[in-house]
Amino acid sequence: MTRVTAKWVRCAAVLALLASAAQSGRASAAEVEELGSHQKFTTPLLLAGKNYSLVGIGLHAQHASKEPTKGTALLEQLFAMGLYLDHTAAKVAFPALLGKAPTKAMMMAESRAQNFVIWGRFGKLAVLRFLRPVSKTEVAQFFRSGLADLLTDKTFPDLRHDTEAFLALFDKDLLAGQELRIYTSDSGAIEIYQDGVKKVGPGSPKLARHLWEIWLGSQGAARNLRVSLVDRLDILKK
Repeated sequence: MTRVTAKWVRCAAVLALLASAAQSGRASAAEVEELGSHQKFTTPLLLAGKNYSLVGIGLHAQHASKEPTKGTALLEQLFAMGLYLDHTAAKVAFPALLGKAPTKAMMMAESRAQNFVIWGRFGKLAVLRFLRPVSKTEVAQFFRSGLADLLTDKTFPDLRHDTEAFLALFDKDLLAGQELRIYTSDSGAIEIYQDGVKKVGPGSPKLARHLWEIWLGSQGAARNLRVSLVDRLDILKK
């Protein structure tokens, strides 16, 4: 065997070992079903080279038109949602939560688990999968309602401006089955993905926290998401 050939053989062996190590270190994907809508969410998701673990699933329903014969309000399923965290960074922060709330009941009390996510300095991702067609106006109105406290005359002008800039990102109608993704970084940078098309929003840690409060706050829009978060946070022990 020539010296050049031997060198290429050694290089090929090293590359094979690296590929094998990368494969073994990659978390195996699984699917978790949101039972109310039967939508399935894959975990982990890969975003910017990092694994994001599913820590909560929920179903958002809103009041629709009244039933003609009975005059009772009907609930219409709008979207199923998966909540993901940057696994590595959230795992580092998780022991601090366990120290204060070692049981699931204690995590739920005083919204400790929910505040861990809202205030945590790690990447967060919401995947909203729509169950019916929605207009860009409907999407913007959903978030406008959830962020109403930031749009009053009492709000600092910079924060109100950032909130309006965020709402202006929603410029595309979505079909049933299409996804809207909301991402916030550990520093408060905000991005959205409308059916895979990325838009960069304002950088505002306070606005980012208010976004997560839409679902995880004490008056959150998805009670079942708050509960499933407590059930699934143990994944950060792995």
